[in-house]
Amino acid sequence: MYVALFQSPDGPTLQPLDAAGHPTGSATTVDDTRLAEAVAALEREHPRWVWDDTSRWHPRLLAEGVRVERCVDLRLSHNILRHSSLTARSRLATGPVTSWDRPAAETIEREPSFALFDLDEPDAVGGGEDVVAEFSLQREAVATAEDPPRLGLLLAAESAGALVAAEMFFAGLPWREDIHDAILTEHLGPRPSPGQRPAKLEAALGRLRQALEAPTLNPDSPADLLRALGVAGLMVTSTRSWELKKLRHPAIPPLLEYKKL
Repeated sequence: MYVALFQSPDGPTLQPLDAAGHPTGSATTVDDTRLAEAVAALEREHPRWVWDDTSRWHPRLLAEGVRVERCVDLRLSHNILRHSSLTARSRLATGPVTSWDRPAAETIEREPSFALFDLDEPDAVGGGEDVVAEFSLQREAVATAEDPPRLGLLLAAESAGALVAAEMFFAGLPWREDIHDAILTEHLGPRPSPGQRPAKLEAALGRLRQALEAPTLNPDSPADLLRALGVAGLMVTSTRSWELKKLRHPAIPPLLEYKKL
């Protein structure tokens, strides 16, 4: 079940759609103050919401306690379909540039602007775009693509990421500088001077240089590290941990410790 949500001249509008993007019933326009209530009622049926920008709609729903599970972010999807080799021959990819090709409008609240003109107010951008027509065009592009399931999965993941981003911005991330600093100190040692390695990292590096007999080794350089390992008789093609763990040499434990730190 798909439900398009878009801004019409009369207010937020809800339009049921089928899998091809065609309307399956009449559209319903709701008052701005009742939008969250209307979305919450439909969310019980687990639809996939179709809208222009997740950053335009989801934050206002979250602010009123409504969280949606799935969506189609048309602007993000449009960008993928416009440039994917799988849809290169589609009407969407070969058509002229439209407003769907521009980035989403900035919706984060900022300090008042003192510019002479304020251009592209967030509430105005996107309001005149035809969400239903764009969704239908995108569904056509996916259906005629070289690998529809692969492309459909990518679009779903991109839209899911947009929902996660909106929720993370709304809820925030747990963060305390003192706890973060304590964790780093526990694992790495006291905060070093700028340009220096933390104490525990430097200690592991000292043991590594001694085991490889390479006093100037820079372990942060894969090429330098591969050369030092080769001189020690360890013929490896990469410095990935899973490959290093197969080796038996006094240099391997401090090297793995360094990489982990």
